Amino acid sequence: MIKVNEMNSTAGTAAAGQRTNSTFEVRPGVKFPDWRVVTSQPAKQALTDIVEAFGIEKSFAEYDAGQDRVRVLVLRFMAAEGRAPAVDELTELAALPAAKILEHLRILKKKDLVVFDEASNRIIGAYPITERQTEHLVVIGQRQIHAMCAIDALGTGSMFGQDIKIKSSCRATGQPISIELGAGGTEIKSADPETALVWSGIQFSDGCAADSLCTVLAFFSSDRAFDSWRASEHPDTPGYRLTLSQGIEVGRAIFDPFLAEADG
Repeated sequence: MIKVNEMNSTAGTAAAGQRTNSTFEVRPGVKFPDWRVVTSQPAKQALTDIVEAFGIEKSFAEYDAGQDRVRVLVLRFMAAEGRAPAVDELTELAALPAAKILEHLRILKKKDLVVFDEASNRIIGAYPITERQTEHLVVIGQRQIHAMCAIDALGTGSMFGQDIKIKSSCRATGQPISIELGAGGTEIKSADPETALVWSGIQFSDGCAADSLCTVLAFFSSDRAFDSWRASEHPDTPGYRLTLSQGIEVGRAIFDPFLAEADG
């Protein structure tokens, strides 16, 4: 992978354009990622590198309908209840034996599609949402749940087809950042401050993206705050400076397929 320090790097643009847009079929007729919703060049570059860093081959090669159904049930339960289901709740929802549910969860963990603590049999999250306390709180209807990173937060609304509110903070200054998404989570309705942006850092996933790649995908209150943070702390970290709208494109491409045409 060509490491790009800024989204307008000529070398990075050329390299991203030369690489193949890899896709996997999540369910019949639904491909991940959905490159059709990505229209801006910076978002295409960021998505290309995120997909490579995440390693989608490990996630979707030999991905079957049973695993898909369990993951969909986890996501929908989390949006409805504001927490992850217990294994016995998931067993009831799926009408499957607990042993089969646990088998699916272990496989989904290995594929890095859910975060699952095997020692306690506790489901912690399923991308893009988590029970862990993160910088990014997402309000879906009457429920609140955390997103694993800034891009995940921006992709959550469209995945569920709902308007959402995001309560986050600037990684550099701690200033609160509030974002409202309309049109079923596909458009910026409001942002405070209006100068807020997304840094799509690139860090290869080491088994669990929530603990690696997600840690370098963050909101900043302004270009000035980002530039100061980058110069003083992370001058060599590769990644892309994105507008909020470009961040939505990336988030939609990743997360829209997760529930598109899904049963359950």
